[in-house]
Amino acid sequence: MQAGATTSYTHLTKKKNMATTPNYSIPAYQALKSPTQEVLAAEVPATKTSYLLDKLQEESAEVIQAVSKIRRFGKQSKHPERNTTNHQELVGEIEDLLAILSALEACGYLDLTTSQQSIQTKTKQLLTPWP
Repeated sequence: MQAGATTSYTHLTKKKNMATTPNYSIPAYQALKSPTQEVLAAEVPATKTSYLLDKLQEESAEVIQAVSKIRRFGKQSKHPERNTTNHQELVGEIEDLLAILSALEACGYLDLTTSQQSIQTKTKQLLTPWP
């Protein structure tokens, strides 16, 4: 997309005359399922997509850091300067990551509704006991 170009969200509101919002059956994505009318009607500059990709990278790194703290210090451990546990910090970082995914989907960069079957298959594989 060229600089200054915009992306319309109208494709989310009329997918083959079906539901007006994405329909997610994966529990982790339930927070993404109901974008506001303002988000659906918005036009986003291409530079915003670039910004969102930068934020996705940043939030992904913060999730990695939060997991590392749990592995090193434990789930219930707290940093001396904070009131939240490492687990609470991880949950907050995952919420931020999901918000970025939602924004990327809202601006048309991602369409996670088409990925549900693949995500469910991978989730099942992850939860299958090891031999």
